[in-house]
Amino acid sequence: MKRFLAHLVILAALALPQPGLTQDRIIEGGPQTLADTRSLGDVIRAATAPVHVSFVHGMRAEGPGASAAFRSGLLRRFRGSGSGDPVRRFLDLGERPDAAIGGRRIWATDPDWAASRPFVDRYTLRLAGGAVVVVDEVNWWPLLFPIKCRFIVLPEHDLSGDDEEHLRLCAGHAPAPNRALYHPWLTDEELRRALDTPSRSGGGASANAMLKREILNWGLADAVIALGPMRQYLHRAMQDAFEIAVEGQVAGRAQDHILIAESLGSFVVLDALNSHAPAVGDYLERTRDIYFFANQFALLELARIADAPNASRRAPGPQSPLGQLEALGEVSAAAPRHRQIIALSDPSDLLTYRVPEIRGTIVVNVYIRNARRIFGLANPMRAHTGHADNPTVWDVLLAPRDGE
Repeated sequence: MKRFLAHLVILAALALPQPGLTQDRIIEGGPQTLADTRSLGDVIRAATAPVHVSFVHGMRAEGPGASAAFRSGLLRRFRGSGSGDPVRRFLDLGERPDAAIGGRRIWATDPDWAASRPFVDRYTLRLAGGAVVVVDEVNWWPLLFPIKCRFIVLPEHDLSGDDEEHLRLCAGHAPAPNRALYHPWLTDEELRRALDTPSRSGGGASANAMLKREILNWGLADAVIALGPMRQYLHRAMQDAFEIAVEGQVAGRAQDHILIAESLGSFVVLDALNSHAPAVGDYLERTRDIYFFANQFALLELARIADAPNASRRAPGPQSPLGQLEALGEVSAAAPRHRQIIALSDPSDLLTYRVPEIRGTIVVNVYIRNARRIFGLANPMRAHTGHADNPTVWDVLLAPRDGE
C-alpha cells in the first residue's frame, strides 16, 4: 500500500504544470559551440526586412497551434503584437490513393481524402522596434490522423485500454473553434462501444497504458508512417508548404529564413530533399538557421543504411536526410556559407537523440531540462514538448552571439 501511494504521489507530481522551469546553465554537447553561431535574436535585431520562420510540428500533434508557445514567447520578449487569426491555406495532395492496411481501405471516399489535407497557418508578428516576423506553421498531422485512429487507437480498446481523449477526436468530437478540422474517422457507434464496454484484457497498468498511448500509439506511430510508403505524400505536403513560404517573401525583398522543427518534423522536412520537392531545397538553400526541438535522426536513419545489398534489385531506396543536407551545402552556390543546426534536447526525453557532425554545417547539440526530476523520474511528455516554454531555451534562441 505504501509503495502504491508513493507511486501515486510521484505520478501526480510529474503531471503538474511546471511554469518557468529552468536549469542553472546551458550544457553544450558539440561537435561545434554556440559561440560559432548566431542566434535568432541576432537575426531579428539586425533584420531590415521581414524574418520568415517555418515552424514544423513533430509527432503526437493533434490539432493546430503547435507554434503558439513560440509565438507567445517571442511577442512577450520583444513586446510585440500578433496578427490575430492566421491566414490558412490547405495543401493539395492530388488524387485519392487506394491505400490500405491489412486489406482495409484508409480513405474510402474523396471527402475522406480531402479531410486529410495538411495546411499552413500564417501569422504575422510585429515586434517593438519595427521588426516583423512571419511564422508559417506547417500542419501535417491531418494526413496521419485516420491511420492512427482506425488501425491503432480503436483496436487498443481490447488490449491496453481506451485512449478516451483521442477516441473522441477521432470521432470528430473536438471543441470549437477548430471542430471543422476533425473528420469523423470513427462512427459514433464505434466510439460508444469503445467507451461503454470493458476491455477484454482488463487493460494495462495505468502508468504503462498511459506511456503506450502517448509515446507509442500516438507518437512513434507517426515515425513508422513517415518511413513507409506514405512518405511520398508527406514530401508533397512539404513541397507545397515551402512553396508557400518561398512565395511569401514580402514584395520580393530579401529575407532571413529560419527553420524551427519539432521532433519528427525535422526528419520529415529534410527527408523531402530525397523527393521531387524543389521548393524545400530552394528554401533550405536560403536558410542559414535551423533549430531542432528534439529529434530522432539517430534512430530513424537506421532505416536508411547506405550501400547495403538491395534484395529487390530495384532502384536504390531513400537516402539519409542528413546526408542530403550535406550534399545540398556542397553543390549549391546559393547555400549560406555557414549553415547551422542548433539541436535542443532534454536528457529525460525518451524521443530525442544527438545530431552527429555534418560536413559543411555547424552543428551544436544543446542539453536543457524541460521537465522537473523527482525521485529519478521526469514527465516524458513535458521533456519532449516543453521547449518553447523553457526560459533556458529562450536564452539559447535570443542571446547575442553573431558567430561566424
